[in-house]
Amino acid sequence: MMAQWFKYVGFVLTSAVLCTAPGCDTKDGDTEGESESASESDTSNDSETGDVQGSCGAETKTVISDLNASLTDFMSTPSEYYAALEGTKSGTFTWAEIGEFVTTPYGSTSSPLTVTIAAGSEVRLIEVENHGDFPNGQEGGAPCSNRLELDVTLGFSTEDGVFAINEPATVTIEAFTFEGPEGSPSLYHSIDLDNHAGMLAAGDFMVSEGMFAAAILTGTWIDATLEGGLFVEVDGGEWIGAGSLGSFSAM
Repeated sequence: MMAQWFKYVGFVLTSAVLCTAPGCDTKDGDTEGESESASESDTSNDSETGDVQGSCGAETKTVISDLNASLTDFMSTPSEYYAALEGTKSGTFTWAEIGEFVTTPYGSTSSPLTVTIAAGSEVRLIEVENHGDFPNGQEGGAPCSNRLELDVTLGFSTEDGVFAINEPATVTIEAFTFEGPEGSPSLYHSIDLDNHAGMLAAGDFMVSEGMFAAAILTGTWIDATLEGGLFVEVDGGEWIGAGSLGSFSAM
C-alpha cells in the first residue's frame, strides 16, 4: 500500500486524491444558546443551538439522557448502539510503504492489533437545519444528515508497542448517507501523542514540506468488523495536507 496525499488551500481541494475516510468531512462547531429539546421521548435532554452556518445550515446539539429512548430516523437506541460497539476485536495494523512526502521508521511493517471499545459518559444528537436535503442547493450527492455522537473509551494497541492508546473518543452514526438510510458507525480520532504510552511519537513523522500537525485514526464498523487506517495531517502554512500512512482490520 502506497501513501496517498492531498492538499487543501483554504477550503479548496487542490489535488486529484479525494478524502474518503470516515469523519474526514468536518462538521460545523457549536456555540451555546437555547432551544427546545429535540427528543420527544425525553424532555429532560439539554439542547444547544449552533449559530454557525455551514453547507447544511445551523446545528442543534441535544444531550440524550435516556439511552433507551427511540430517536427519529435512527434504527436503534443509544444503549443498543453501545451494546453493538462494546468489546474487544483483534486484527493486524499494516504501515504503508515509505513515501516521499512523509516518512516513518515503521514503513511496510505490520503487527497484531487489539481494539477495545467501552461506553462513555455522554451521547449527543446533532440536528442540522437542512436534514434530508442536499447541501448548498445541490441536486445530488450525500444528503445533509442528523447524527449521533457516542462518547467511548478507545483502546488501540499493537503487539510491537508502537500503539498503546487508551483515550476518550467519539463514534458517529449519521441518519442518512449517500448509500441510503443510516450510515455505519464511524471513528475519527486524533491521537494524543503528548500522553501516548506507546512508542509512536510526533517525531516519528518526518515531513519533507510543512510541519507535522496530527495523527488521526479513522474507522468504520462493517457488520462485526472494524476497518480503518491512520491518517496524518501536515500544516504547510497556506495549505493543509493529509494522507494515509497505514491500515487495519479487526474483528
